[in-house]
Amino acid sequence: MFLDPRFKLYFEDQYVADTTKQRIIEMITTIINKEDRNNPQIQNEEQQLSDQAANPPPQLQINLVWQQYAEKMKNIQPKGTATSRAILEVQRYLDDKVVLPSEYISPLEWWKKRKDVYPHLYALALKKLNAMATSVPCERLFSSCGLLLMTGERGWGLEKFNN
Repeated sequence: MFLDPRFKLYFEDQYVADTTKQRIIEMITTIINKEDRNNPQIQNEEQQLSDQAANPPPQLQINLVWQQYAEKMKNIQPKGTATSRAILEVQRYLDDKVVLPSEYISPLEWWKKRKDVYPHLYALALKKLNAMATSVPCERLFSSCGLLLMTGERGWGLEKFNN
């Protein structure tokens, strides 16, 4: 319910709302930590910036200014922890407007449009919003299997299931 943009704020019990928000933040933190561990590109970019600052290309002196600026800003701008980045993403999502039923947009369509704004929540929404909301298909499967077993023992009735 939290990941459905139509109902993200519709919690009657504040404790349940807070607990759900905390669980989502923990899941997003896990995703960010995995992403950071598996993304050597970030480490390579930082190494390239420091290498370029140490060995500037001779052709353009203006690049040297921007490289020095980038090197200084790299040390000034905090990246934040995985938890702080997760909290910010979840809070931005909660601050975003609630989708009204009259807008006729499915939650998955909404997430596809905002996957660049909330990349980690988008990944989580793809996993969690695909859960079956009803047990009817499962119950039908069990009923069909039961009928197959019962009719299979007698040797009749299997034709109707081959349609």
